[in-house]
Amino acid sequence: MKADLKFFRIAVSWAGVLLWCVTLWILSSLPGGTLPDVDVPNADKIVHFGYFMVGAALLANAFHQSTALSGRKLFFAVVITVMLVGAVDEIHQLFTPKRSGSDVGDWVADTLGGITGALIVGWFYGRRRK
Repeated sequence: MKADLKFFRIAVSWAGVLLWCVTLWILSSLPGGTLPDVDVPNADKIVHFGYFMVGAALLANAFHQSTALSGRKLFFAVVITVMLVGAVDEIHQLFTPKRSGSDVGDWVADTLGGITGALIVGWFYGRRRK
């Protein structure tokens, strides 16, 4: 019974990561100007930060459920993965109509969101162990 529960947790964790990735791909495939403009300074950076913070949290949970990684190794695995996903996202946008792509500011916001998400999940699992 415990093996079934562990498999279920792993499957649900990775399904969340997959859903996050597919949603990112779909959003990045939308031509520029499709989404409404928001009159908030740096709104796109805030959105990138938040979206990648959620993605990093999902990824950290999936790694935690399915690997022996913990602590710093888990943190760096998540951050490096999020940085790579952010870079691929920016490259993908180069081929999307009316999108700029290759925006270093977006990638930095992705990375900072990823670091934040990984830290939050690390803090959560650290408190659960105590």
